[in-house]
Order: sequence, then structure tokens, then C-alpha cells
Amino acid sequence: MYPGTQDQVFEYGSGHIRSSNAITLDLDFLKAVGTLRVPRHVWEALARHASWIEPSILSRWVELLENYDGTAPPGAYRDALSWPNVEHSTREVRTLAAQLQESGGPLYCVWSGKRLNDGYDIDHCFPFKHWPNNHLWNLLPTAPEVNSGKSDSLPSAQQLHKAEDRILRWWNQAYRQTDYESRFYEEAQVALPLPTEQPTSLDGLLTGLRRQRVRLRTDQQIAEWSAQ
Repeated sequence: MYPGTQDQVFEYGSGHIRSSNAITLDLDFLKAVGTLRVPRHVWEALARHASWIEPSILSRWVELLENYDGTAPPGAYRDALSWPNVEHSTREVRTLAAQLQESGGPLYCVWSGKRLNDGYDIDHCFPFKHWPNNHLWNLLPTAPEVNSGKSDSLPSAQQLHKAEDRILRWWNQAYRQTDYESRFYEEAQVALPLPTEQPTSLDGLLTGLRRQRVRLRTDQQIAEWSAQ
């Protein structure tokens, strides 16, 4: 409840899960578990202060589990709840880009529009240093000199706007109607603030990309970059 009121902060709805030998942790499964509504201002506060809140919650949760169990080896619960280090990786998308080139498809730098031939980089649209994310939608083909100039900076609003058509072309070329399509959308749905009316459209993903850029810029004050 909010202080001094009878208004509930979190609203929830229970779901129903059918027993099975195997489950897939996709959006449909999570919806079946139930729903939890978090007010936007609470969610934004939690996200902004996550680096302080998360360790406190995990520490307390580990303490409770260890007290309830009493048989687990020291540190077992803490190790089980630790997030694995995410490796900076572009290998999979680089291989995909090479296959597209070999099939005769043109490849362009999303930031400059330059056609890419033998040499190209795969850039994290949102710098890995500030947000460790190797999702398909976040990896874009770029010219090496452009990628070097961008480094760990965030694309400016103007730069992202200029690149929108090329980003859409790449997403469509690389993922639409391929074996990657369902994964591409699922990764975007769990990571980006997508519009509810367009959760599985490329235009909706582009809106989510713009919103996430603003969040990262506001929360982390990352330096912005624009192609010359």
C-alpha cells in the first residue's frame, strides 16, 4: 500500500502452468505464470538505482535461503544467483553478414551509408561497455573507420534518425523470414521499451530503440556521437 492510503502499489494476477517435461522461457510461458503490474515511476526508480538495490536484495535473499536450508555448502546460493559475465561477441552476426555477402546481397554501413566490401565491423548500436547486450537487433554492420570513431559513445538522436532506413533494411535483410526471426523479436521484447500497439513490427522495434537510447543517455550520461 502507498503510505497513508489503501491504494495497492503492485497489482498481480495468478496464472496456470501445465506440467511438462520441458519448458521454453519465452514470452508466452511467462504470461502463463501470471502478471505483475509495476507503476512506471516505481519501475524507473528501481532501474535507475538498480546498482544499489539489487545487491541488497540478493544479499538478504541468500541469507534467508541459507537459514531455511542449513545444509547447503557456504556460498552455494550466492554462486547460484550470480549473473554470468557476458562476453563481448559479434561472431554470430559477422558470420551472418558474410553469408549475405556471399549470396550476392549488398551490405551497407548503417551509420554512413557506405557500401561494405571486404572489410567491415559489427558494431554494438548501444555500447557494450555501458550496456552488455549482444542481442541481434543491437548488432549492426559498419565501416571499420566509422566504428573506430564511434568507439564507446552513444549514437546521437540525429545520427539515429539519419540511420533509421538503413537499420530497418539490415534488420529486414538479416532476420525477417529466416531462422533468426523469432529469436530477433523475442530478444527485442525482453530488452527494449516497445510500444504496446506494435510489439512485433520493425517500426515498433525502431521506436523501442529510440526510447532505450534516451534511457541510457539520461541514466548514464554517455557521450554522444555523430558520423562526420
